[in-house]
Amino acid sequence: MTVPTTFSEMFTFNSAVMGFGSDVWMEAVLDSFDSIVMNVANSYRLQEECDVLSIRLAKFNKGSIRLSAYKAVMLASLRSLVPKEWNSTYEVAWGWFWENVERMLQANLGRPAVMEIALTRFMNSLDDSTRDKVRRLIFVTFFQMAPAGQEMFKQSTTRLHFIADKVLEMTVDILRDPQRMCEDVSALGLRHVGYAPPTELFGPFVSSCIEVVRNLTQDEKLEDAFSWSLGLISRMLVRTILEGSTIVMKAININSSTQLKSAVDCAPRGKRAVWMLNITVGTQSISPLMWSIESGALDAAQGIIKDLLTVRADRDRYYYAAEELFTRHPDIVYRLCQEARSLVSHLLDGLIWRSRTTENGKRRVNYYIKHILVGEDGRLNDAMSWIADLGDPKLVRHPVLVLTSDIVWNGPAYFCFLTCKVWLVFTLVAFMTAQSILSMYGKNAHGFEVGNATREAQFALRLFVYLFCMGQLAIYHIRASAKAYKGKKVFKLCCLRVPEYLTAFQEWISLVQCIALIFMVSTCPKLYCMVHWHDQEDAFLGAEEIRITYSILSVTTMLIFFLRMTDFAVMNNTLSAYLIMAFSCLKEVFLFIVALFCVIFAFSASTLALFQSTPHFKDIPTAALSYLEMSFALFDPNEYEKIHGTVLIFILVVLFQICIFVFLLNLLIAQLCSVHRSMYDDIVGHARMQRIVTIYATLPYVAVPLLTKWIGSLKLDQKLEFGLGDVGLAGQGCPKTPSYTKQTTCCK
Repeated sequence: MTVPTTFSEMFTFNSAVMGFGSDVWMEAVLDSFDSIVMNVANSYRLQEECDVLSIRLAKFNKGSIRLSAYKAVMLASLRSLVPKEWNSTYEVAWGWFWENVERMLQANLGRPAVMEIALTRFMNSLDDSTRDKVRRLIFVTFFQMAPAGQEMFKQSTTRLHFIADKVLEMTVDILRDPQRMCEDVSALGLRHVGYAPPTELFGPFVSSCIEVVRNLTQDEKLEDAFSWSLGLISRMLVRTILEGSTIVMKAININSSTQLKSAVDCAPRGKRAVWMLNITVGTQSISPLMWSIESGALDAAQGIIKDLLTVRADRDRYYYAAEELFTRHPDIVYRLCQEARSLVSHLLDGLIWRSRTTENGKRRVNYYIKHILVGEDGRLNDAMSWIADLGDPKLVRHPVLVLTSDIVWNGPAYFCFLTCKVWLVFTLVAFMTAQSILSMYGKNAHGFEVGNATREAQFALRLFVYLFCMGQLAIYHIRASAKAYKGKKVFKLCCLRVPEYLTAFQEWISLVQCIALIFMVSTCPKLYCMVHWHDQEDAFLGAEEIRITYSILSVTTMLIFFLRMTDFAVMNNTLSAYLIMAFSCLKEVFLFIVALFCVIFAFSASTLALFQSTPHFKDIPTAALSYLEMSFALFDPNEYEKIHGTVLIFILVVLFQICIFVFLLNLLIAQLCSVHRSMYDDIVGHARMQRIVTIYATLPYVAVPLLTKWIGSLKLDQKLEFGLGDVGLAGQGCPKTPSYTKQTTCCK
């Protein structure tokens, strides 16, 4: 048998021994006993706790409640827990304490049940018109009693009516379910701490509510029940607000980083983080940091983050609240990305420690990336992905993210990425062999395919691509689309709902390839000519009608294969940056081509309007083709002499070339230079973002045991030195990374 070591355990044991095990009401008293004892010196709080306890006791049969029995069990339990220290002085003190509590409980014992019935009957008797009248009169009366209250209630009439309804409901709910309502009222009070409401307005508000109810009824019991219930709620709210209104919260309310610093300077170093991360009232708590972020007090939030992530020394002990910050708010990076993007860089700056002293012109740097790298579940954190989603190339180049992404990439992500891409390379080789290599080696002088071995090998490779490449892509996109539609992760494109995953370049281009392969299967000449397999001439002639279509699809699929191979550029940031720059310029090239065709069409139509036809300008299509050849310097120079004979056409040709070569081409160059100039400073950041996206797309394919083993090998809990022999804090990601830089920061 386990020996009881706590008061609750000893009380339960003694109540069973003394024959009170069936008195369930004692458990309700025991639940509130700690709060009652801790607030015995505060008469107002003691009365509040006793009032709440009396409501809970009202749920039991009044005849079964014997408060003197609780005293006997209580004293017996205390004697058993501290037998050596216990004496008559303690006996008298605890006896006096319980007599006062018993007197307060006896004053209300049985009343809450009667009050609940009266209030419930009253609430049910209110019709819609009466309720609307009560809503309006509550605030009219309140504003007359306390005009200053108008500054606190600037919401819409609908919101004010909602508040009035909740006030009426809470007076009944606290009598029905006091335990839940105490939690809700405490949470409500803590939420209002951030708004800094004047507590002196609660009295007039309660009085106005009571005045309105008094005018609606002549029942004194109802009036007494309403005033007692609402008064209890008011006292709980005022207490919660006063206890939660710390000097830190007051500094946040005025969004002052200076006052915040003055406030936290009053805290001991060991409690400094608690003051800024947790305010507890009863069983409810609020985070000043999170409140400052949610309320938009970003100056105060920035001050809190900087203070938490400052290394402070006290003799041989260091204080650094990164562990407390990420323990209290594991999603702090996500919350900052969603609500306070400007603070993300300050958070990352705080995860770097730079030495004051130099060695060979450089300074030691420690990166505390444990919580950026690993989440609370011990697996890889999504922090880098959240930051990359912001699309800020400068932020992604922050040293913390550069180090973290390089560690993950050089760890499990790199090998897994190559493994995932092996299949793409293999299918490309098979497709290229079938479509480009064997098709050339298997032709005679007339261009017809010869050799059964060549045709069979080509047909086998095509079947392989159709079955395994196309099949794999089809299954993947069917599953991904079904998952997206089921999770409603779609976006509207014109009138269609398109899965969100197709916004990625590699995803939609692979879908296009899958569709192209499906059409290739349906137009494959070898499938059409299976019955003429050994008759080459008939086979060729029978497939002539679809060969052109198949060839176009084959070219399209081949190009898509190589476009998908561009994903390998992520392996090198320089190559990835170059590729991103090239894709960024495609928009300008597209606009140039559109403008070019518009100019060609305009000049083609204008040339035909001269009624001076030449072989190169006999109709609009022919004229457009001639102008297109001129644009790309493919027009035969000798043909210009023929055009020279027709002066007006020659003038149009000259104007066309001026428009193309002098204006549009130079405009394209200027646009490309402008794009390059605007992206040059951020292009490495874009490459880093692409790598982070690739990392998080690859890691789901890494085996969990392998990932766990790799995280353990980083030794994130190993403490780092601040200097020679000066052991500092844990949390650095990789001891092999460079640890010196010319930058510096402060340490207190």
